[in-house]
Amino acid sequence: MSKLFRAVTIMLIISTLLAACSSDEPTATSVSKGVSASATSLSLPKATTPTDVPPTATSVPPTALPLLPTNTPPPATATSLPVATTTPVPPTPIAVLPTVTNYSFTDLTGEYLGQTLPGSTPKIFAPGIISVDDHFEHSGAVFSPDKTEVFWAAKPNGSNIFHIYFMKSIDGRWTTPQIASFTEQYEGNRPTFSSDGQKLYYETIRHPLGGPILFVERQGEGWSEPVPVSPLINASGMERPFCLTQNGSMYFARGIGVTEEILVSNFIEGHFVEPVQLGQNINSELTELHLYVAPDESYMIIESTDHVNADLSISYKMMDGTWSEKVILPFGWARFPVVSPDGKYLFFMRHEGMYWASTSFIEELKPDELK
Repeated sequence: MSKLFRAVTIMLIISTLLAACSSDEPTATSVSKGVSASATSLSLPKATTPTDVPPTATSVPPTALPLLPTNTPPPATATSLPVATTTPVPPTPIAVLPTVTNYSFTDLTGEYLGQTLPGSTPKIFAPGIISVDDHFEHSGAVFSPDKTEVFWAAKPNGSNIFHIYFMKSIDGRWTTPQIASFTEQYEGNRPTFSSDGQKLYYETIRHPLGGPILFVERQGEGWSEPVPVSPLINASGMERPFCLTQNGSMYFARGIGVTEEILVSNFIEGHFVEPVQLGQNINSELTELHLYVAPDESYMIIESTDHVNADLSISYKMMDGTWSEKVILPFGWARFPVVSPDGKYLFFMRHEGMYWASTSFIEELKPDELK
């Protein structure tokens, strides 16, 4: 009996042990493969829409996407069809506006806008008309040979672009200032007439026709389209027109190195010829920014500057064809000299506006051998 009892007892113990071992085997739902049991308590990230993604260093905000220029086709892809495009039209030259017939008029009459004539002491010219507070003048007053028109360069305060303005005497009355048609869209500076008044030369920049020196020619009551002068003059793109003489020669400046030098191109058989640089008594160690030469080339008035001060001086053509040493004129700081067609008045610019004075100094300062 005792043997039987022990056998039964041993079998019961073995059955109990086998049952305990089978309950320790992991199941598919208890622990993920390779992850501890505690990991089952972490929730997986939920799927997000694009609007849920926070900005990162690699995300591109919509406004940073490149925008295609107007009228530019989208980049071609394997599935996109070609997009029809138009050929860009280059800018056309300035067309001359129709002749102005609806002028407005001032109450000014007479020569030189009816202004009181100056003596040897300079006085401001046409205050409130040409010399105005809200504009910056950048030339002298350039009158046509018959003195019925006046042109000058100026820009409104705050603007970087100069235009050429003009007034005209019609039936004895002067019109109000207005921009010349040929500089309405592009810059215009340093106007100067040919001796017969049929052409007007001026300086410009960034003009589709080139430059920097262009001219227009009278056509009836208006002007032709601008035309560049000879490439012998417009050679470096750094030229400035000064004046033309009675025989058609042009005096102008050209940027040479770090300074500007004065040259002259003679007009022979209907063409400008190779320019010649003037001598050292004219092209000094200073910078010559402007000059006026008498129609008969008997004298010139030169603007020179050290980039702080600007002075006017006069030089005379001597009997041997050379130019005399310059004599400083007693006008102080002054720029853009030009003499009236009758030779009686000198116009120039100061900080306050445009000034004029008698030209009596021309005879007074002339060398004895020329008197």
